[in-house]
Amino acid sequence: MPFHKSLEMSKDDSTVSSPFKWLISSKGELFRSFLAELVGTAILVIFTCGTCTATGTRPDTLVSTALSFGLTVACLVATLGHVSGCHINPAVTIGLLVNGQVSLVRSIVYLIAQLIGGVAGAGLLYGALSKPETLCATVLSVDPIQGIIVECLICFLLVLTVCNVCQSNPSNAPLLIGLAVTTGHLFAIPLTSSSMNTARSFGPAVIAGVWDNHWVYWVGPLLGGALGGFVHRFIFLNKSIYDKCETSAKGNDEVPNVTTSI
Repeated sequence: MPFHKSLEMSKDDSTVSSPFKWLISSKGELFRSFLAELVGTAILVIFTCGTCTATGTRPDTLVSTALSFGLTVACLVATLGHVSGCHINPAVTIGLLVNGQVSLVRSIVYLIAQLIGGVAGAGLLYGALSKPETLCATVLSVDPIQGIIVECLICFLLVLTVCNVCQSNPSNAPLLIGLAVTTGHLFAIPLTSSSMNTARSFGPAVIAGVWDNHWVYWVGPLLGGALGGFVHRFIFLNKSIYDKCETSAKGNDEVPNVTTSI
């Protein structure tokens, strides 16, 4: 029997007993999404913080780090977007929760996965580097209030981009989201180290023990993500696409997440 046929059968099989069959069945969808968010966030931290740590004080650090974040996010969105929507960022999850695209239960599952993934990625990076130092932990070059404003602004842009391009231009969503991440880092790296992602800050903080003003990297990104989701939902919403989603999802318990159309 062809492999793809066996997958189709397993999705409708209510008597599956094999863990693998359960994982690829409809009942395992949330757990698959949990794994996608955990693995995706870990990969993000490994490659991006690894780039930042490797380049050190070289003059091109800002550009190379910004490109690393943007390109890594673009690759992950293209790879994992169909599984979980590839949030890999608590700010994005909070933004889409406010936007009405994910349920509270799913958002909590995603947040847990992202934080675990951030710590796992930082731990693996620490073991892979001969001189890990601070693992590119985020530190402020401005005062905390300014830091919150900067992080809020770049996450607002990111979530607004995610909400819009996943509706209007899903085929180019990975590239456009990656460019939004790159733009935010080019602006914010000299100011806040450009977290743009609480899980990205949390992982290196746990492993390297760098907690200075860490609260800023929770308040700023989550506030910016929530504002982005709110503004899109009540001002820039593409109602025609949501109507199609709601029509096709009648009978489902959860509001459809248009980001999974990537």
